[in-house]
Amino acid sequence: MEYKVLIVDDDPDTLSLLSHLLIKKGYHVETSLTMKEALKKIQEDKPDLVLIDIIMDNGGGRQLAEKIRETYDSDEIRLIYSSVMKKDKYEEKYGEQDMDELGICFYLHKPFNIREFLGVVEETLLDVNNRLK
Repeated sequence: MEYKVLIVDDDPDTLSLLSHLLIKKGYHVETSLTMKEALKKIQEDKPDLVLIDIIMDNGGGRQLAEKIRETYDSDEIRLIYSSVMKKDKYEEKYGEQDMDELGICFYLHKPFNIREFLGVVEETLLDVNNRLK
């Protein structure tokens, strides 16, 4: 099964690097620089996983996660956060239960190493596959 992954980040270099890594691993990858573009891509071709940068110049990643959850539950689209903001700062700002309520599978603190990134993506998608059985 070829998994579909959407990467949402306002940094083109990050999009290029992460998409290259995932394509090499055999994933079908789409990228988006904005929340608006991401929502359009999700509507057109629902991905299995969305990797969301929390802090974006053009609209926060948390807002994107909320909009995704208005339509899709966590069994339909898996979400991973990535951010330079440490997880404890996020929880301080939004509350400790926020990520659970939004169905966020993992929180990757930037910069993260490539093995960690690929492992988190693989683990999340394996979980999707196990739920489909």
